[in-house]
Amino acid sequence: MLSWIVWLIVAAVLGVAELLTTTLAFGLIAVAAVVAAVIGAFHLGLGFQLAAFALAAGAGLGFVRPIAIKHIKQPPALRTGTAALVGRPAIVLEEVTEHRGRVRRGKEELQPSGHPTGQQSSQHPANSGEQQALQKQLTHDM
Repeated sequence: MLSWIVWLIVAAVLGVAELLTTTLAFGLIAVAAVVAAVIGAFHLGLGFQLAAFALAAGAGLGFVRPIAIKHIKQPPALRTGTAALVGRPAIVLEEVTEHRGRVRRGKEELQPSGHPTGQQSSQHPANSGEQQALQKQLTHDM
């Protein structure tokens, strides 16, 4: 069997392993196997193929993977929902408890249900994420 076919089979097996583990390591090693397959397709010896595989795998694992992991672990550039409330100033109008209280954030008055003052909720979640974020901010400021 031609060596480049063996390298492609190795790359396919490593690609499946990457899909099952999502570590980025097997995928980069699979790319290195494809590089070795290309070298093998030019009928260069096994030494050249192994050297190309080792260089490509080392470059992938040593340079590409750390950069990719760093980008994957970055928080989103735009915070939305309750995450956007954390760290923002608010004025307490009435002591905030689990079921009562009023807080002004910007031009909006909020109650523990998370709905602006005057709006009624059919479910009335007393411990909504927005209320928790506001309480966290208020207790942090005290």
